[in-house]
Formats: sequence, structure tokens, C-alpha cells
Amino acid sequence: MNSILPTQNLRPPEGKPEIFLFALFASFPLAVGHDVIIGVARQLIHQGVQQREHREAHRRCADQQSPVVQIEQHQQLVDEREREAQMHARHQQRQIEHRQQLAVALWTAAGKPATQSTALFNDVAADAAELQAIRWAVDTGLMSAQDGSFKPGNRVSRLEVIRTWKTYQQRG
Repeated sequence: MNSILPTQNLRPPEGKPEIFLFALFASFPLAVGHDVIIGVARQLIHQGVQQREHREAHRRCADQQSPVVQIEQHQQLVDEREREAQMHARHQQRQIEHRQQLAVALWTAAGKPATQSTALFNDVAADAAELQAIRWAVDTGLMSAQDGSFKPGNRVSRLEVIRTWKTYQQRG
């Protein structure tokens, strides 16, 4: 039967089994008996049912993921966002050249928290947008001010930036 009728590659079109069976019967040589044709038809119908059941089971599994899979996917998303945040922080560190920029970057990374300090620095304008960030950086001990002077325009080395960021991260 296998040498006469190659049924392995035959696939009925979705929703049209009667047209497929009619074309199948018409394509057989007259020498093939009626019982062989019915056997092939049954085999094809059985294969179609199995394939449909398999697709349906696969769809149900995809729709109802286990909690373990959901947790793994969530963790992957969290890890990806953390990597993006680290890359962004590294990029920011490369852009920092002055003390004022470092104070603003740290304060922004911390979520721009309010500070109780009312300290004024003789080299930072009282209405400067960065004053809140500078106050916060000095209050937390991440940066220092000496003799009422913050020196916002002084250059910072890459090493100073990295050390300050590490201190900030360790404090959480």
C-alpha cells in the first residue's frame, strides 16, 4: 500500500475535507480496490484529527503558562531593565566632567529627593536649578564643600566619578 499510495505528504486543506477526499479518489488508478481507498481516507482523516488536537493542546499550553514560566519571564524583563539602567549610568559617568554635573547626576539617579538643608554656597547662585542637587550631594556625604565653597566648575576625574557612584550604590 505504501508503494502505490504516498499518503505521508498528503494534507487536506483546513475546513475542506470533502473536496480533498473527492480529489483523492479521482486521482487513484482504477486498479486500486475500494477497501484500499477507504483505508487511505480513514488514515488521512485520523492524521488530520490528531494534528488538530495537537495544535489545540499547543495553543492551550501557550495561553496558560505555568507560574514558573511567568516568574522566569518577569525576571528576564527585570534583568534586562537593570542592564539598561547600568548602561545608562555608565554613559552618564562618561559625560560627567565637572562637580556640578556629578551632583546633578547622583541626585537624579536617587530620584531627586528633597533635602532639609538650606545651605548656600558662595560659588553657587541661590536661584540655580542645581542648588537642590548640590545640597543633597553634600548632605549625604557623597561630595564635599569647603569653606562655604562647592566649586561646581572644577573638573572631576573619571576615577572620582566612579568612586562616588560606587559609594552611592553601596549606600543604596
